[in-house]
Amino acid sequence: MCGLCGILRRDGATADPALAGRMLDRMPHRGPDGRGVHTAGPLALGHLRLSIIDLATGAQPMSTPDGRFTIVFNGEIYNHRDLRRELEPEYPYRTSSDTESLLHGWRRWGPGMLDRLEGMFAFAIADRVEGTVFCARDRLGKKPFYYVDRPDVFIFASEIKAILEHPGIPREVDPEALELFLALGYVPAPWTMFRGIRKLPAGHWLRAGAKTEIREYWDVRPETVVPGEEAVRERVRAAVKKRLISDVPVGCYLSGGIDSTIVSGLASAEIRGMRTFSAGFSEGPSEKFNADLALARVAAKQFGTIHEEVLVDQAIDLPALVRQVAWALDEPLANAASIPTFLVARLARERGVPVLLSGDGADELFAGYDRYLSDALVSSYRRVPGWARAMASPLLRLNANLGKLDRKARLDPGPERYLTWHEAFPREMRARLIAHDLPGPDFVREVVRRVVDRPVTDCFQERLLYGDLKLWIAEESNMRMDKMSMLASVETRAPFLDHHLVEFAAGIPFAEKVRGRRYKALLRDAFADLLPAEIRTRSKWGFIPPASEWLRGRLNPLAKEMFSPEKLRWFRHGTVSELFDDHVAKRAYHLPRLWILLAFQLWQETYLS
Repeated sequence: MCGLCGILRRDGATADPALAGRMLDRMPHRGPDGRGVHTAGPLALGHLRLSIIDLATGAQPMSTPDGRFTIVFNGEIYNHRDLRRELEPEYPYRTSSDTESLLHGWRRWGPGMLDRLEGMFAFAIADRVEGTVFCARDRLGKKPFYYVDRPDVFIFASEIKAILEHPGIPREVDPEALELFLALGYVPAPWTMFRGIRKLPAGHWLRAGAKTEIREYWDVRPETVVPGEEAVRERVRAAVKKRLISDVPVGCYLSGGIDSTIVSGLASAEIRGMRTFSAGFSEGPSEKFNADLALARVAAKQFGTIHEEVLVDQAIDLPALVRQVAWALDEPLANAASIPTFLVARLARERGVPVLLSGDGADELFAGYDRYLSDALVSSYRRVPGWARAMASPLLRLNANLGKLDRKARLDPGPERYLTWHEAFPREMRARLIAHDLPGPDFVREVVRRVVDRPVTDCFQERLLYGDLKLWIAEESNMRMDKMSMLASVETRAPFLDHHLVEFAAGIPFAEKVRGRRYKALLRDAFADLLPAEIRTRSKWGFIPPASEWLRGRLNPLAKEMFSPEKLRWFRHGTVSELFDDHVAKRAYHLPRLWILLAFQLWQETYLS
């Protein structure tokens, strides 16, 4: 796990190695164990190293013996030893690192190498002869890759703050990204909140030379499978075991939920004395916000792990921490779970554990959210004859939930229905909120349509799962996890996002995943003997901080400052003030919307002021 950056001048000028050095200076947390800059005419590459595999060698940037190709790489290639056995007869190795397998793999296979890789990655390979840079991001978007593409220069980095070191990069809001963020709570690729700065979409490669070419190299290809509990067990076990490869200690996030418990249980069976880490909260009802913490202790005891916890309490300067998180994220991301995620990673690092496994992705593979079951009800309701629905209309007016069901059923299965489960600020609310012109009225819908209309299936719940995997996982969950763990110089690995497991799960019919309308039923049944009974039978809750209590308490002064008229450049003060006052007074529930607004305001204060 590392940080990378690069500059390719297209105007005949020589790349500035000092600029590459300053770009690295902006993200030292990504690589405390090594640093290097390579320059060759119009090209400069920079790298920061967090040593995980091959601690003695493997320094970057790394070049081929003839100096033609040079690579900077962030991530882990879990099958690098298999690749080495295939490549070494033709290309003698000088290190034991996975980086060198990428370099030699590129020499043999070119872009076709990507189909052979198993792991998480963002990398750039410069070709000194052709004057090009080939860049790629892993299939599920676990590693970030940002870039600026201009006629005079191509610039890239693991974090946007590094790109902003270039003196010619303006700091301006992208209105399209802002509308997407208000709708979704994150900014999907290729947009970023900075006008002119883009992120390479997951599963894509980019080649920059005189011109820039971008292509998709992977999409989910559902396997033809015979679903069964034993097959699920073996696939998940293999994905976990693969991610235990490391030359430094490995631990686990253990929230007390089903997914992290499965990962921790499988990992602890492979490594004696496995370290696990959890977070708890001092504010809010303990039975609500610390239920997971109690269950994590149950799991840790059953698995015999060395378990430690961090408490988000009054001793922590929460306003300062929230500002630090806003800086680390590079662009606004509206999820208060960023805070405990960072604190858990920091605790692991302090205990000498720089690699953590997480349970991320299981909900999107095996239908772990209530919305998937609720949407199945919508599909069932749509099959009710119109005359029967008309007879039921008086009941719909009396019951709010039935009314919602009826409204969703009136929508065709597509982006509008997807957005009913995700949209924080619907279009009409965005129009009242934003004090500037918006993109066209169909903009957000069309961005979502390009994703959810891709799977060929009559089951909309499977399209819903696919959309969450390609949108939310890639650009919310993975980016939040990467930025928060790397802020603590910790590498996070997500076994459930193994692309073989993803394609296996995509081939399992939705009905089998929820067996009799039980969320994540197949996964729970597959690991019934591993999961403690209290965890296996619990209802879905999730890792939720007491953010409402924070807004009414310790974060209230910060929120009032950020929502003041002099700070609100993009939003109408009256609309924001009404949302905030009603929520604080408990007249209405607006937490997701307020956290979106607070995240944007803090980002604006951090990067545009």
